[in-house]
Amino acid sequence: MVEEKTFLTMQKKFLDYLKKQGKSSSTILAYGNDLNQFADFLNKRQITQVTSVNPEHIEEFKEYLNFNKYLPKSASRKLNSLKSFFRYLKNQGLIENNPADSVGYPSFETKPPRILRQMEYRALSDAMRHHIR
Repeated sequence: MVEEKTFLTMQKKFLDYLKKQGKSSSTILAYGNDLNQFADFLNKRQITQVTSVNPEHIEEFKEYLNFNKYLPKSASRKLNSLKSFFRYLKNQGLIENNPADSVGYPSFETKPPRILRQMEYRALSDAMRHHIR
């Protein structure tokens, strides 16, 4: 019997795999939410099988995120979820080609951390002085 390779079936396998790997529940939840969003995106295009997903679909999803005003850092995290998902499917032999391999991450600049001013540092230090931890 040929295994059904719907997106949702493969998503469940992937999330189960993450649990077995000991990933935190918040990580698994974030991956699940990102994959659900991509599944909804695919469903609107009548795509239900993971084997039907191609790099153009993932590029369109990136454009969709940009159009809907997702910050580049958030879009990058969502894309990372997709890349991990498709890498898992490829490594498990569930798909022949990884459609996310050729898709690049959105660019975003990382800002250096803001350094507390002396007054802010003192206020924080005073607030913590009587804190037991």
